[in-house]
Amino acid sequence: MFNIKVFASFEASHNATAADREFLSALIAMRKSLGARHINIAIYDYTEDQPVSIHILTYPMDWVTHYIRSHFGEFDPLLSLDYRRARQLDWQEIYASGDAAKIFASFVDAGHGRNAITTIVPLNAKYHCGLSLVFDCLDADWPKFKSETMELFRFEADRIGDLYLKTYKAQSVNPVKLTHREQQILSLVAQGKTDDEIATLLGLGKWTIVGHLQSAKYKLGSSNRTSAVATAITHGIISLKRAV
Repeated sequence: MFNIKVFASFEASHNATAADREFLSALIAMRKSLGARHINIAIYDYTEDQPVSIHILTYPMDWVTHYIRSHFGEFDPLLSLDYRRARQLDWQEIYASGDAAKIFASFVDAGHGRNAITTIVPLNAKYHCGLSLVFDCLDADWPKFKSETMELFRFEADRIGDLYLKTYKAQSVNPVKLTHREQQILSLVAQGKTDDEIATLLGLGKWTIVGHLQSAKYKLGSSNRTSAVATAITHGIISLKRAV
């Protein structure tokens, strides 16, 4: 069973709640930060035999209507997928053949984007979040773009999934749950390393480092990296020992 919430073209409806507007503002900020055409969120609850899901869409209403009238949901692989067994899905691959190919071809022809990727993260034992990002990247540039942003997308999926639970379910996954990489980078920041130095040490791109720091700051409720380091040390999340 699944439900749909539509923020058509990133606009709130006339009956949008305060929670809706709060969540939409986060989607708009993410779109600007990542340069995405559209952002869609799927939250799956696997506590019952049959999963229950909510899908938050930002497509124009004419595409949503076309999707429903064309019965695309009956053979859309993203709706039948077990989110517990997947991590990242390129739409050009999952919509490459069979009836599913009609969905992506129709989507591209409508001018909504040329390529997209869905990143899936477990939020806790009950919920999984799928973050779908749509871009207009040239096909020749798409593989490099994906490889450079893969980690950042995972962090954004974790962040937006946590925000969904806080906004709509009145619960938090874990307010101080940092990944190993986030802890590692915060430890290096605590040692006085710059973003460029950290990128060189870890063999990552500078903006990937920035993405990790943004994710860590959000989870820790900190407005800047200095505050994030202090909070992480206070809670015993990191120490000042060498991180690499």
